[in-house]
Amino acid sequence: MEHSKRLIRSLEYPPQCLNCPTRDVAEWSILTDREMEQVESCKTVYNYQRGKLIFEQNQPCTGIFCIRAGTVVISKPHSGKGNIYIRLVHAGQTLGYRNLLHGRQGMICSNSAKALTASVMCHLDLTAISTLFSQFPRLEGKFQEHMAEDLDSMEESMVGLASIPVRNRLARLLVSLMDRYATPEEGNGAVMTPPMTWRDMSELLCTRPETLTRTLHAMETDGIFHHKGHTITIDDLERLRHETIPH
Repeated sequence: MEHSKRLIRSLEYPPQCLNCPTRDVAEWSILTDREMEQVESCKTVYNYQRGKLIFEQNQPCTGIFCIRAGTVVISKPHSGKGNIYIRLVHAGQTLGYRNLLHGRQGMICSNSAKALTASVMCHLDLTAISTLFSQFPRLEGKFQEHMAEDLDSMEESMVGLASIPVRNRLARLLVSLMDRYATPEEGNGAVMTPPMTWRDMSELLCTRPETLTRTLHAMETDGIFHHKGHTITIDDLERLRHETIPH
């Protein structure tokens, strides 16, 4: 399906770059207000429904996407067995910039991105982002910095998948999601409805759904948390954080 057919133009949620709540944590934080006005003038804002493809592996790259709201999963196809989930990307983070930094304009996407929740994205096409990189070299440097951090993070994830038990990996995932999506409760507890299904979680953790189910049951039996449907209640966040460390 063509990229233009996958996008839904946002007419009711037009975020402004200057007062965007994610600006301070994104690469754009390095730009002045006047420079951000130039970014504002060449962006297009889109809404994505849950499950909508943002871009697809082996399709032409169209530019950079800055996530204003929502959660996106990056994936790659796996030999006829569907997609392997690689990582989650959240509000304040950017998608699709690596090909530009590698000088691969107009080439195909190296992976796919799908909205796990209803999401709002600001899109800069190839011409716009190339112009911005040319005018503001420090912006390109900031993206290069981000790419190096991503590579370090991916290496750590690969080591974790190879050496850390599923229970610890699940705890790490829940903690990362809790930090973004949980509602605090009395004491040190929290409640969260994750932005992904249990099957999504098993894909991201590179484990079988039945293994994840057994791990969830074991952690509930040990009093780490309990869940009803898709809502998870953590009685003690510190205890859950302790579960992220292999013993």
